[in-house]
Amino acid sequence: MSVALSLAILLLVTLLVDGMRKRGQSPARGPDPIDQITATGRRLYTRRNFIKLLGATAGASVITYSGLDEALHELHRDQVRGTGSNRIAHVAKGFGETEITAFPVIYILADWALPGTAVGRWGRQCFTATATGLPVLWSWQRALGASRPSDDKEWGPRYRPFNDENSVSGHCFLGAIPFLVAAHEMGHPIAAWSMRALSPLTGWSRLNDERHYLSQVLLGYLLALEATRAADLSPAVTALPTSREDAPEAA
Repeated sequence: MSVALSLAILLLVTLLVDGMRKRGQSPARGPDPIDQITATGRRLYTRRNFIKLLGATAGASVITYSGLDEALHELHRDQVRGTGSNRIAHVAKGFGETEITAFPVIYILADWALPGTAVGRWGRQCFTATATGLPVLWSWQRALGASRPSDDKEWGPRYRPFNDENSVSGHCFLGAIPFLVAAHEMGHPIAAWSMRALSPLTGWSRLNDERHYLSQVLLGYLLALEATRAADLSPAVTALPTSREDAPEAA
């Protein structure tokens, strides 16, 4: 039920994307999906981004080893969680379910059949951001090896490399991407900021359901941000050099 409702909301989002795309933006058919994934991968898998991920891991470890993760988990459980928050979380969780990843693929196929839609562009960017970000997600989850609040393992949010796979919230990563891409595509500032405000909702649902700690949600959201930036089709982004060899020589 949560997935069905989430799909209905995403359908509304795509209609908003089509109606509020940036002025002057060409909705023409985009590059081949394989070519786009390759180009997005070159922009995502850079030395700068890996340094960012290392820095984010260091920051998350401060939250984890200071005891803040567990303290915030208990505070949210005792002071925030209730019938109302559970209902909202039930819907928000749906955006991060794996079934949702098929939704952008439908728009890619529609874009091939009926080119010239902003919705097709949105679908391509969601798909490529997800496809290029997933290898990082899976590697990050396993390498750190943290546990869930509900698993009651002795190490909790602390890192035990390759002992578990919950160090980064996959639901948060998947659930944020459609809204972050929509925000990039919308020319109306209120609509764009509304999409950005909705993008962390799936991550919050994992806190509410005691399935992830705050540090794990933050890492998932950061990865979604970096993946959607890499998948951005705007000329100002796609024209950026993807390696040192591509950069222009200094005068």
